[in-house]
Amino acid sequence: MPYVNIKVTDEDVTKEQKAKLIAGGDIITSEVRAVSAKWV
Repeated sequence: MPYVNIKVTDEDVTKEQKAKLIAGGDIITSEVRAVSAKWV
């Protein structure tokens, strides 16, 4: 299983934006691995 590490500074970034980045990492990982995002 790949490991994705997303680091974001606290400067001008909302919790919602951080959550979108994390969700996007899950989606792209599942697309590349061709598996369901619910298993990532």
